[in-house]
Amino acid sequence: MIQPNKNEVLPITAARSRLFDLVEEVLTGRRSRVELSHRSYDEHVVLVRKREIEGLQADLDALRARVGVEPRPLRGYATLHADPEVFLARDRAEQAELARAKLDSILGGHSDEA
Repeated sequence: MIQPNKNEVLPITAARSRLFDLVEEVLTGRRSRVELSHRSYDEHVVLVRKREIEGLQADLDALRARVGVEPRPLRGYATLHADPEVFLARDRAEQAELARAKLDSILGGHSDEA
């Protein structure tokens, strides 16, 4: 598994001249990864061993096999025939009534005194 990298993010301009050394550091294990930045982008890229990526992919495949296929999005499968705010208000009122009934059953009908 990839160990946390204690080194700072290197600007790609600084890494360019040291690329072979950086690759060697990753391959020999002196660094688990090299994180590079580019001044025009917010995201970084990471130089890691291929086996680290393959290990992560194997872990992901095993997790997917254990959990099952990804659920399909529900978009387009249902239509709400009421104003969403009205629907939510009615649902919240029903839930509140169910909670009051449950509390009454626990307290023996004395929830107003609580």
